[in-house]
Amino acid sequence: MKKIEINLHPFKDKDKSSLVEKYLLTFFPLVGLGFIITLAVNLLLFSLTLFFNIPYRNLTKKWQELTPQVNALNSIKQELNSLKKEGKELRSLTTYKIDIAHTLFDLSCALPKNIWLANFHYEKDTISLNGLVVKWKEDYLASIDRLIKNLKNRDYFSHTFKKIQLKDSQKDEFFGRKVMKFKIVCYR
Repeated sequence: MKKIEINLHPFKDKDKSSLVEKYLLTFFPLVGLGFIITLAVNLLLFSLTLFFNIPYRNLTKKWQELTPQVNALNSIKQELNSLKKEGKELRSLTTYKIDIAHTLFDLSCALPKNIWLANFHYEKDTISLNGLVVKWKEDYLASIDRLIKNLKNRDYFSHTFKKIQLKDSQKDEFFGRKVMKFKIVCYR
């Protein structure tokens, strides 16, 4: 007995056209999906750009509105700084400067023979004189009083320092001699 075979799926030669169709049918969905994803990303980026661009336009508009005001404030600041400089220069011209040489000359002319200055301290508008008085022909305090009167009689010194006061005095011994230490403060 002979067998009969029936091939339900007959063998065909592979055509080039069938290969193209096969690849096209395989990759077309992938290409379509890639195109759709690219389109979606573009739409998303476009909408984000629009979303962020609207506030940017508003900020730009506000910036343009405020720019003249900022420029006006900057010009006022510059004018204020220049006025401060001018004020500083004017104050430096109007502040009275003490002529130390003239002050020391008046001080040396006013000193009686029995008074020695130990130190001289000038700070801002005040001169502080510390010294010693030796008893010679008059009392210690009388010599100090004479020094203060002499300073008040000197034109430049009395014009520069309106108030002259004895702040402190105490008896002491200096190289075996009795002396009185004193402190006189002169104010402008």
